[in-house]
Amino acid sequence: MKKTLIFLCLVAYYFLPIASYASNDDHKSLAQQKAQQAINACWAISQEDRDSINTNRQRAGILDSALCMEKHIIELSEKYLFPESPSLVSETKKNLEEIRSGYGRLYWNLYNSLDGCYSEKHGWRCGTENHTVHNSAYARLLEKIIINCYEQIEEYQLD
Repeated sequence: MKKTLIFLCLVAYYFLPIASYASNDDHKSLAQQKAQQAINACWAISQEDRDSINTNRQRAGILDSALCMEKHIIELSEKYLFPESPSLVSETKKNLEEIRSGYGRLYWNLYNSLDGCYSEKHGWRCGTENHTVHNSAYARLLEKIIINCYEQIEEYQLD
């Protein structure tokens, strides 16, 4: 009996961590799938505008997709992440607005406000092709946040 117990303990010691890793991988895989569905749906709403040759339409389309992702993050916050903490949902909304403003402005300046853009010395090189970069950068950041939200939902079985 004692040998059997020792054997079972050894089996548990060696194989339970493997099962735990597999379970964690399953959670991450499921989270990735769910997140990708949401991300794809948000990108789909602006496909026509993003395919336009008009920079303003492209920019508006990318922003529409980013705002869709923001809305989805807020919905996840309300329904799964912080359903009993409305103040954290409000904080999430505020954080996203601040990130959109700061991150977007940083990328706008990086690609559209360089001193060299408006200089005869550098050939007036900045054009409207960079007017969508800030929205795209923000949308890509939101994609990562959506994935992280779903990872938390799956990890803690919040759905």
